[in-house]
Amino acid sequence: MTRRKIEIKKIEKKEYLKVAHSKRHTGLFKKAKKLCQLSPNTKIAVITSTPGGKPLFYGHPSVDSIVDPFLANYYSRSCSSGGSDNIQKSSSPKRLERSWWDLSIEDMNLNMDELKQYKASMEVLKNNVTAKLEDMIMRKARTVDFLSSFESP
Repeated sequence: MTRRKIEIKKIEKKEYLKVAHSKRHTGLFKKAKKLCQLSPNTKIAVITSTPGGKPLFYGHPSVDSIVDPFLANYYSRSCSSGGSDNIQKSSSPKRLERSWWDLSIEDMNLNMDELKQYKASMEVLKNNVTAKLEDMIMRKARTVDFLSSFESP
């Protein structure tokens, strides 16, 4: 039995569209999985959306590990990073046992200059946490924007 050539055209009936999409995305995900098994160092992400607009994902090692660098590169032209990644480290050996922000101020026995430096370090930590939180919120919004571009009209 030979395969017959099928004319490629838009499927109008929703029931047929759902069946076709289900078969195609399952086959596509199986092919991607097989490719990853044959070549373990392969990184692959497949993102599709159902006729109803629900996104479906397959990724190796994960979709996020592949899409995040792409999104960072894609949006780096329009967004400038304002956060600082500098973290001040303590030079005192007794402070290296635990994180400096976990220690009680009373247990530190700090003089005035050290207290000022501690306060500045806490402000840097606060700014870094705020920047990281804003970055996470922006990534989530960008991912939603990015995925919405794949929705069918």
